[in-house]
Amino acid sequence: MRNPSNKRLTFNPTDGMRVARDSTRKNAMIVSLMAALERLIAIVRRAIALCGIGLLLSGSLSQAQTTSSLTLAWNPPSDASGIAGYFVYYGTSSGSYQQIINVGNTTTATISNLTVGQTYYFVVTVYNTVGFESTPSNQVSFTPGSVPKRFTGGGYADLLWQYTPTGDYYIWLMQGTVHVSNIYLGRVPAPWRLAGAGDFHGDGQSGLVWENTMTGQRALWFLNNGTFVSSIFLPTVSTDWHIAGAGDFNGDGQADLVWENTVTGQRAIWFLNNGTFASSIFLPTVSTDWHIAGVGDFNGDGQADLVWENTVTGQHAIWFLNNGTFVSSIFLPTVSTDWHIAGAGDFNADGQADLVWENTITGERAIWFLNNGVPTSTISLGIVPTAWDITEH
Repeated sequence: MRNPSNKRLTFNPTDGMRVARDSTRKNAMIVSLMAALERLIAIVRRAIALCGIGLLLSGSLSQAQTTSSLTLAWNPPSDASGIAGYFVYYGTSSGSYQQIINVGNTTTATISNLTVGQTYYFVVTVYNTVGFESTPSNQVSFTPGSVPKRFTGGGYADLLWQYTPTGDYYIWLMQGTVHVSNIYLGRVPAPWRLAGAGDFHGDGQSGLVWENTMTGQRALWFLNNGTFVSSIFLPTVSTDWHIAGAGDFNGDGQADLVWENTVTGQRAIWFLNNGTFASSIFLPTVSTDWHIAGVGDFNGDGQADLVWENTVTGQHAIWFLNNGTFVSSIFLPTVSTDWHIAGAGDFNADGQADLVWENTITGERAIWFLNNGVPTSTISLGIVPTAWDITEH
């Protein structure tokens, strides 16, 4: 950290600091922290508008380099004059910043080549025309990681609901665990069912994958802010197979599909490119008592993992994957079979997937917050009539 000695201003460089970021998955996450003056900090993965300022985020993420970039944006101090520019300090240890960038007299800075899964810490200082430098701003941190299943931007996963008597589908837009508003997707009657949600275009917004349980047809819906834009059909596959979920299994910023065969217990991953089949790999065969209950990045390494559920015993487990290949597993606490995992998503914007549960008897819904796949806390979403199902996977 630079040491300006006694050449130090008395003002803080920011009244509020917003941190915006993007990875090639162009996913987004928002984290709010309170500093001395209740500064708002937002970490996002795509373009946003906040307080009338548009922040355009750019970045790259590939399987080979597994790096990403983010953009920091802040308000200039309101009680200072003669500002000449700003320094951005960052590093991999809290309070210790190995890197410094002089960004000039601008209130944004893009930081590139950040490693997925590594936590970074940032502060900003301001300097004036005679070289005086302020004390650092409040520190913010960011860990490049998973893509939230988000339909309108931001860093928190949303929820998809189906009203089973009619086939009506809705999106619950979420701010963390708070239901903010709804988007009506329309009525899609049986035998079509919603099989998963993911960012199939790499544009930072989730689309939907559907399957026809009678004909074996599958289709992708591409959405813009939760509104239908276009669709494509996938190859027809035997109805013994069904899509168990969607997620980015190879870290290319686009969602892939995981399949399971309900007769043989086989499982497979289809790698997609803009929603088009590119290649596939098989996963180990598992007893049909177990089914894939959700897809998400449970350890923040930028690649999707799997959560399993045993419908007979109530056991649950997470498989950690690398490029779709099994690496290791952990068991979750056993839960009554009245409860089942309805899906996975990042509900607290920490870069790691959490679990959403529903009780098929009482209609209760809840979220388990996880840290590297280990439950840390839970929150109730209340009771919703059992005619409604969470279907996002």
